[in-house]
Amino acid sequence: MTARPVLALALALAAARPAAAAKVPAVVNIGIGPTVGTVFVPGLDGPPPISVGLAVQAEGWVSGKTLHSRKVMKRVPKRYRGMARNMDDLHVVPLPVALVPDQALVAPLPAGASEAAVRGVGWTPLSVYLAHQVKPVHLALAASPRVAWVNYDLVASDAAAATNSALLGLDLGLDAQTRMGKPVGVAAGFNVAPGWLFGNPDPSSGAAGAFGVWTDGWLRLQLRRKIKVKL
Repeated sequence: MTARPVLALALALAAARPAAAAKVPAVVNIGIGPTVGTVFVPGLDGPPPISVGLAVQAEGWVSGKTLHSRKVMKRVPKRYRGMARNMDDLHVVPLPVALVPDQALVAPLPAGASEAAVRGVGWTPLSVYLAHQVKPVHLALAASPRVAWVNYDLVASDAAAATNSALLGLDLGLDAQTRMGKPVGVAAGFNVAPGWLFGNPDPSSGAAGAFGVWTDGWLRLQLRRKIKVKL
């Protein structure tokens, strides 16, 4: 099991003595591409409205070879060295970057006679890998808290019918991308996040909230740049 970012290890490295600073290779991995998804609410009439939008990824990546090198391991406090040795690689998302949404559903597609529409912006600020491999492709199955803003319009032509809700749930996501060593790559994956909508998309029900499932699938172009970071 690997956390992304691995807070304990990252903080331990950041707190190490400046006198022992060393530069090691890392990769800035940025991905962007289209996504298609919905927020399914059981009980609403008609098929779930489908929207298209953007999927975004921004992270720093350190290979297992670099992570396990003597230059890095001697910088890791002894209590965390076992954790570092068991990691295939290290993914770090700085706090300001973690505040950027990783999915945005912005353009509803026609949904039949109901003309329902959904828009949303979602975050998965912290992920824990349930399964992870780096070869032959970089594959990660992760569990994350899902936080989202959702705009649901049961009748798209009637602005008064639109409702805004906050979604809080548990996200399971599968992400597969070509190996990190290449400067350009592609990624594909999907999210499924059951949770609670604080604000009912169907005001006529009289309930203050509703069960909903955020789900989307994406295809991203990954741009990677090798850098040197100081530990």
